[in-house]
Order: sequence, then structure tokens, then C-alpha cells
Amino acid sequence: MASDGGSSMENLFQLHFVDYIVIGLMLLLSMCIGIYQALFSGGKQKTTHEYLLGNRQLGAFPVGISVFISVISAVTFIGNPAEVYINGPTFWLVSLNGFAVGLIITRTFIPVFYRLNVTSIYEYLELRFNKVVRMSAVIISVISGFIYMSFVIYAPALAISSITNLSLDLSIIVIGAVCTFYSSLGGIKAVIWADVFQAMVMVLGLIVVLITGTVQVGGVGNIIDLLEKGNRDQFFDVGIDPTIRHSVWAIMIGGVFQAVYTSGVNQLVVQRNLSCKSEQGATFSAWIGVIGVSLTRLLASACGVVMFAYYVDCDPVDAGRIMTRDQIMPLFIVDLFGHIRGLSGLILSAIFSASLSTVSSGVNAVSANISEDFIKPHFKYSEACITLITKLIAAVCGVIATSLAYVAPLFGSNILEAALAFVGVLSGPLLGVFSLGMFLPHCNSTGAMSGLVSGAVLGYFFLVSSFLLPLPLTDQLGYLNYNCSDVMSNFTMLETTTSYVTTPVLNDDYDLPMWFLQLCNVSYMYYGCFTCILTIVVGMIVSLLTGPMDPASLNRDLFCPLVDAFFCCLPKTCTKRCCSSVGKNYEAKVAGYVNDAYEVEANGHVTLPTPASELFVNEQTSETRL
Repeated sequence: MASDGGSSMENLFQLHFVDYIVIGLMLLLSMCIGIYQALFSGGKQKTTHEYLLGNRQLGAFPVGISVFISVISAVTFIGNPAEVYINGPTFWLVSLNGFAVGLIITRTFIPVFYRLNVTSIYEYLELRFNKVVRMSAVIISVISGFIYMSFVIYAPALAISSITNLSLDLSIIVIGAVCTFYSSLGGIKAVIWADVFQAMVMVLGLIVVLITGTVQVGGVGNIIDLLEKGNRDQFFDVGIDPTIRHSVWAIMIGGVFQAVYTSGVNQLVVQRNLSCKSEQGATFSAWIGVIGVSLTRLLASACGVVMFAYYVDCDPVDAGRIMTRDQIMPLFIVDLFGHIRGLSGLILSAIFSASLSTVSSGVNAVSANISEDFIKPHFKYSEACITLITKLIAAVCGVIATSLAYVAPLFGSNILEAALAFVGVLSGPLLGVFSLGMFLPHCNSTGAMSGLVSGAVLGYFFLVSSFLLPLPLTDQLGYLNYNCSDVMSNFTMLETTTSYVTTPVLNDDYDLPMWFLQLCNVSYMYYGCFTCILTIVVGMIVSLLTGPMDPASLNRDLFCPLVDAFFCCLPKTCTKRCCSSVGKNYEAKVAGYVNDAYEVEANGHVTLPTPASELFVNEQTSETRL
């Protein structure tokens, strides 16, 4: 099965100069895409609308490819197979969330953002609530963006440097510098077309690894037999204990909340959908994105299953070949292709591609938030000046994200869990506050702000308590290690008939009730779900206590197209005050102010003269009470 672990690590993991050439060509081509978009493309990035949205003239297919490759980062490429290798294949269920997620975001969030013609999605929160809610959400989003980018840079750099002769510092700097260069220089067009190229490399890499590994271990039938011997034949865990990390309920409920945030109210993804030529194109690109994410996660999970079968005789960590199991995917690549010059470099390029795509998209999204939410509203610069400032901001964001990569090890050794935990902590409150705005016309800014803060506090409670008061994992499995005696100093073979599931044991040093420790260790997959629900509940209650808004005073375009259908299912008394009244007074006022100086856009929306537009923004954020 596995390669002889007794070989010298220095001789085993040396990359050939051909591998370096292949990796270098991939990086060089990504940079050339940025140079071309900056110097020769269309408007040559002279306006922020061109730089950040491509003048809304991009095709749906490349945008959709960019969406899915931006979501599928190196954290997924490395962490997903490692998770399956360590804890069994139950995490594959996350690939089934795509249909539900696509249906939700294409019927709710995308139509609202596209029709409002926003660049930063947080502009919506000021239109619906006020500037305080908007700026608070932007700050949370920017912080989460930097933290996640640091994981995406650090994870592949550590994994690759630990099993090759590439240094950690060089790997971090190369990943950070390349994506910062082409994303800040070429804007969203460079990011999207580089993503298309990188997606081809990444998906091809996963497919080649999966097929080659399956052949090496003797086919699918042998893999299934080895999974049974290794007690990893459980593909579904229906346990209702919320501390089970990857139960069916945690993945299918909590995972949907996280994915809806990622694809529906995340600047990194929504900004790409908004760059399409039409709303139909944005919807199509969103579907491509969620389907691509689902299929790629399924491929990554399958790679994890094949890796277990390949290393079933001797776990590489127990053998001392690698330090942590997060490094097993790069090791697997080298073991499969290390003897073929250039091929291991090509597959390792897939890991770099997954990292570059997400970081470049993150740099572009964070720079859009800072430019549109902080710079433009407060400084009256020319369009050319704002565009230049935005490019400089993108460069600075790339430097910051690269620097923070050195802090990423402080958040734990399991990169998939640590990254998704941070996403869950911050995704729930943001998803909740957008849901309050789009689905509940009576919610006011006080309620929105209270819900946002409450959700963030609960999220950080989960995050901090899970680090400070951890319980033993309930799904940690053992390894067979039949042939590790030659390379392990302290070898102990596990019986195949033994149950490998570890039961939680209360540490008496905590001196805390068990129920509280279980609350602190709820599955990280639930973080986004629980924090989102708390945000919505608190927002509703506070809005009712402080005086709900009058739905008639609000622009109907601020609400999800399904809101009418939702309220029409309620009793008639609620329908009269909610469904039929939304936007009624607002539309009447618009008609009164619009004389000869109005424009009717192709989509039928009225563009008001500037004074009237400003007036209605101020009016609808003044919260007319019932």
C-alpha cells in the first residue's frame, strides 16, 4: 500500500526542478492575467464600477466558476480529505446541501441585491436600517475576511513546506504576493479569469489524485473492505447529540446556514454575481457556484476515503513521516506522483490554485467594502482618484492577510474545523441581520443592531469556550498500523474488532456541570445556525418593544420577492398590515416627487433625481412608527 516509511525524508520529498518550473508557470500565468486586464481590457479599470464589478458586463459562466473556486479554498482541498481520513466519511453529506442553498439564495438575496444596483452589499443595511448597522456589519465582515484569508494562506504553505523542500516562509510570501499583485492590479476581471484557470488546475488535480489512488489500492471494492476493517464504513451519523461534530443534523441544518451565508450574503461571492449582465445571469452563476462547490467537496471527500485505504497499514503521523494529519494530502500527492518529474508539481499547483483563488477574491471583496463603505461616503474624491485608492487598499489588504498567516497556528491544528468555526461565528449574525431586513418589514434599526450584537456575542462564546473547555472528541477513530513496526519507536497494533469511538470523559479540573460543558462544545457546524436564530429573535423582540417600523414607508425593492407570499399565508389582520402595505406610502411619495426629471431604466425601476433620492434614503431610515 503505502511507500516504505523507512526511506530518508530528505531523499523522499525533494522536488525536482521540473516541478518548480510547473508551479512557477502556474503562478506566472496568474500574474499575466492581472497585467492583461489592467493594461488592455475594456475600460482598463479606470472607474470603481469597472474595477469592482466589471461594469456588470461579465458572462455568467466564468463568474459561476469564479464563485465556486473562491468558496473551495485550500482549506477544503487539504482539510476536507484530512477530515474524512481522520474521522470517517460522514462529512461527505455537506455536498448534498447545494440544491437547498441554491434555491434559497436565488429566490431571496440575489434578486434584492441585483435590483438595488449596489456594489457593497452592506449598502443595503443603510438603505433598510441606518449607517450604524451598516458600519457594524462591515467591520465584522472585514475582520472575518482577514482571518479566513490568513487560514487559506497558511494551511497550504504549512502542508507543502512540511513534506517538500519548500520553506514555510517562502510558501506564505509567494501565495500572498502573487494573489495580491494580480487582484490589486487587474480588479475583478483579473480575479475571475484567473479563477477560471485555477479552477481547471484544481479540479483536474483532484480527479487525477482520486483515480490514481483508487487504482493503487486495488479498486473500489477493496476500498470498501478496508473501510469496514478500519471501522470507517459509517456514512451517516443520525445521533441527536449536538456535540457530535458531523452528525446528519449538524451538517444538513447547520451546514445549510453556513452555506447560505457564504453564497448569499458574503461580499466575496455576491460581488461576483452582481458583475453579471443581467439578473438571470446572476442567478445562473449562483447555481453554477453551488453545484461546483458540492461536486468538488464530494471529490475531496472521496480522496479522503482513498487516502485511508492507501495508508491503512501505517498511519503517516504514527510513523513519524508528517507532524499532523492536515499534511496528509500533500504527502499523498508526493507518494503517488513523486517519481514522475513535473506531475507532482502540477498536482501541488492545484493546492496553490485553491489558495490563490480564495485570497484574491477576498482581497477584492475587502477592498470593495473599505472603498464603498468607508471612503466614498466620507470623502468627495474624483472617480479616478477613488479607483486608485481602491487599488492601493487592495494591495494593503493583501499584505495584511499575508502577515496574519503567521498568526493562524494559534487557532488550532485542524485547519478545516478552525476555519469553518470562524466562518460560523461571524456568518450567523450577518445572515440574521440581512434576514431581518429582507423578511421582516417591522424590524427597526435598534432591533437589527441588538440582534447583530447578541449573535456575535453568542458566537464568540462558542468559539472561546470550545478552546478553553474542550471535551474529548466523540468521533475520533484509531488506525490499524500493521506495518509500522519498522518506523515507529513505540508501536502498538490496534485490534480490528475493537471499537475506536472515544466516549466523552468529564475533566474534574473544570468543576463545571456537564450540561454547560456540552453547551460549550456544541458542534462548530451549528455556530451559524444558532447565532443566526438568536439574531433574528432578539431583533424581532427589540423592534416590537421599541416601536416597529411602518412597512408602508419603505421601498418594496428592499424586501425579498417572497415576502408577500409569506405574509399572505398569515391571518388577514397580519396580511392587511404587512403584505399589502409594504411600500404603499413610499411609492406614492416617489410618484409625487417625480415630474419630468426622472429616468426609467430598462428593468422598469425609477431612478430619482439626486435630491429626491437622498430625501427618501433619509426618510426610510428615520423609522416611521406604527
